Amino acid sequence: MIGLETIVGQGAAWLRVIRIVNGYATDAGAHVVTEAVGMDGNTSTLIVAVYLSDLTLVKSTPMRRDWQMEMQVEARIPISSKTAEAQALAVLEDVIHAIPTKSCDMPSNFQTLDVAGGSIQRQPDGVPYIVVGVTLRGTCYEYTSQPA
Repeated sequence: MIGLETIVGQGAAWLRVIRIVNGYATDAGAHVVTEAVGMDGNTSTLIVAVYLSDLTLVKSTPMRRDWQMEMQVEARIPISSKTAEAQALAVLEDVIHAIPTKSCDMPSNFQTLDVAGGSIQRQPDGVPYIVVGVTLRGTCYEYTSQPA
C-alpha cells in the first residue's frame, strides 16, 4: 500500500497550523477539509481544501513501484470581504510557509514532497470567491507482494 490517505491527512495537518496565533498572517487553518469543495456565495468562511489530484507510476520492478503524486491545496476566499485580494496574497504565502521543506512526518515510503507552484485565480463575474491554489509534488514507493 502507498498510504495515500495518510499523506493527504498529513498535508491537512500542516495546513491546520495556519493560524494568526501561530505567527501566520491568516486563520486559513481554521477550516481545512480533505475534499475539493465549492461555495454557494452565502458563506463568508475561508475554506482550505487539500486533496490528491494525480498519481503516476514512474518506475516498476518486480517487487517495487515508484510513484509521483500531486496534491492540490485550494483556498476559497469570499469576494464579499473588502480585503479579498490582500487575503488571497496572505493565504498563498501562509500555505507555502506551512509546508515543510523536509517531509519528516510522512510515512517511511514517502521520499519527497515540496511546493511545485502556486496561483491566484480570479473567477468570472458572479462566482463568489477567489481561488488560491498551491500544487504539492512528491514521490513515494510501495513494495509489492507479487512480482509483475
